[in-house]
Amino acid sequence: MIYHIYCDESRQTKDRFMVLRGLVIEESELDRVNQTLLGFRMAERMRGELKWTKVTNQYLRKYQRFIDYFFALNNTDVIHFHSIIHH
Repeated sequence: MIYHIYCDESRQTKDRFMVLRGLVIEESELDRVNQTLLGFRMAERMRGELKWTKVTNQYLRKYQRFIDYFFALNNTDVIHFHSIIHH
């Protein structure tokens, strides 16, 4: 079985917090996950890069719906998201 693993880190508030996160997707599910997320983004007209630093009051609900959608997908056991917050 082949898995695709995506990892990232970010630091906030002058390095007070560091977040490490990873996403694991089985290769056989990769196209379906990409199409599902792309379909959601196109329906919401979220065409650019998604960055919380770019969120305005006008787009906050779209970002919140995207996060809800992402975690609903995570709950189907198709993707596996994990994070660690270091203080």
